[in-house]
Amino acid sequence: MNNMKEVAEQYKGQYPAFPTYLECQSRAFMVGLSSFTLGFAAVYFLQELNRKRLPAFYQRKHFLLPAALVASIVSWNVTRRRTLNCQRMWMAAEGRHTALSHYDDAVPVKPVVQPGEATAPLQRAV
Repeated sequence: MNNMKEVAEQYKGQYPAFPTYLECQSRAFMVGLSSFTLGFAAVYFLQELNRKRLPAFYQRKHFLLPAALVASIVSWNVTRRRTLNCQRMWMAAEGRHTALSHYDDAVPVKPVVQPGEATAPLQRAV
């Protein structure tokens, strides 16, 4: 199941917006990878430019750790935000949730009639 096109076609009948969701997720992960790369390079080169101002014990071999930490935090945050946007887009496209309604409002409610009862309480459709 490594071919995403096959997966998208397989579930397209059940979830019409699924191929768009997959594209959005792929784009989100690539943007996260790009933000890691750019963040790492930016922090590393900033340390390199400020090498004379840094303490003497802070050697060049220690430049990798802060750059990796900052880049990881930035890329995690970017990826998290983009994937949440993809999830919201998919839910809105499927008609189950929008920015103006709660998820509970989008779930249809149907009456359940028990034998021998004239009126029955409303229960959520499953």
